[in-house]
Amino acid sequence: MITKGYSQKLEESRRIDFDSMIADAVRLVETGQYQSPYSLILVDEFQDISEPRANLIKALKQQKAFSKVFAVGDDWQSIYRFAGSDITIFTQFEAKFGASWQGRLEQTYRCNQLIAETAATFVQRNPEQITKSVRSTRPAIPRSIRVIPIDDERGRPEFAQACHRLLERLDIALGSIAGQWRSEPDAKLKVLVLWRYNLLDPFGGIPPSFANIEVSGQSFHRAKGLEADYTVLLDVSEGDYGVPSRIEDDELLNLVIPQPE
Repeated sequence: MITKGYSQKLEESRRIDFDSMIADAVRLVETGQYQSPYSLILVDEFQDISEPRANLIKALKQQKAFSKVFAVGDDWQSIYRFAGSDITIFTQFEAKFGASWQGRLEQTYRCNQLIAETAATFVQRNPEQITKSVRSTRPAIPRSIRVIPIDDERGRPEFAQACHRLLERLDIALGSIAGQWRSEPDAKLKVLVLWRYNLLDPFGGIPPSFANIEVSGQSFHRAKGLEADYTVLLDVSEGDYGVPSRIEDDELLNLVIPQPE
């Protein structure tokens, strides 16, 4: 009923959605109405691939003899299952696209070795993840990761207030050693505050201003790929809105997205 109504709305407005674009492209390639001139197909962020998009890549590869697929991705960064991505297409690449060669990029420039090792240990608790070693260009820095408990006798802790207090403390501390890091008079260090759901924004959309730090904030998903001098993760505690979140996907949603490994 829902699918029928949705399709009818698209027809009435003479529109197609993204999935329809992909399906139409697959049909045009498979029927030969589109002749691919490409011998090399490059795909970035391959860990986010979905079944329809994988079918398009396979159709292009099969249409032209001796064509090759060059895919770049990281299964550790696969966070878009809710949008249709299927990580098994990445982890079982040869089953989908045939014999392949795998190259590994295991050096990171984004964080020091302690953070890299901690993240790697955590991610690889899932046996389905591809095993890798991560080497950083920066040596390990002691106390790079700190857990700050917040207690509240009234029930759920007030994370917004706690976040503001923490930022104030950080600003004062960095101000006291500004001579060690400030290269220009008005320079500030970047602080990124992250939360699980958009409604948890502790700033109400307007990050506070400080003398020594430039504060910004986003949800985990939106912040993927960003960097900062300091990162604050809010509510890293199990619960409805914490990490991990106890809110389960709607059963109807599970009918249309890939099953988790």
